[in-house]
Amino acid sequence: MDLAAASPAVFSAVFRAITAGTGLSMVYRSMSSPEGTTRLVFPHALVRAPRRWHMRAWCSERQDFRDFTLGRVASVQVVDEAATRRRKDDEEWNAQLELELVAHPALSVEQQDMIAGEYFAGAKSLRLKVRQCLAAYIIQDLRLSTDERRHVPPEYQLLVNNTETLPPLFNKP
Repeated sequence: MDLAAASPAVFSAVFRAITAGTGLSMVYRSMSSPEGTTRLVFPHALVRAPRRWHMRAWCSERQDFRDFTLGRVASVQVVDEAATRRRKDDEEWNAQLELELVAHPALSVEQQDMIAGEYFAGAKSLRLKVRQCLAAYIIQDLRLSTDERRHVPPEYQLLVNNTETLPPLFNKP
């Protein structure tokens, strides 16, 4: 189920810019600027990251690749300016992470076995390969614990068991 449906006009403009290798001028609403700010972006990918459509794009304002939720685009216009940064330049898009999921260790042995049967087909863990820039969305959507002392059952039944090997996933301004 889409929780934030993208308008067909926005989706179409993003698709056209990706296909043409050009940019978008858009008014983008965010938590820090709910009224919206004008951004010049150069998208290279459309992705549904768990329940919302996002574009991955180079942001001229931030001078970095960012994720933009299509439901927060208030207005958009394709511009003829060619993208100077492309998918091959986006390190977080191209980097693959492996999340090792286990039943939360605070569960009883019987509960851990039940969770393993439900999620891991009877194995003790599951390894998910995800794009680095999408890992935080996956962790949030699956309600995965990344800190077994703070994120405890019953709210968190699965734990990312290899957080020490992962780069910071939730700190980008």
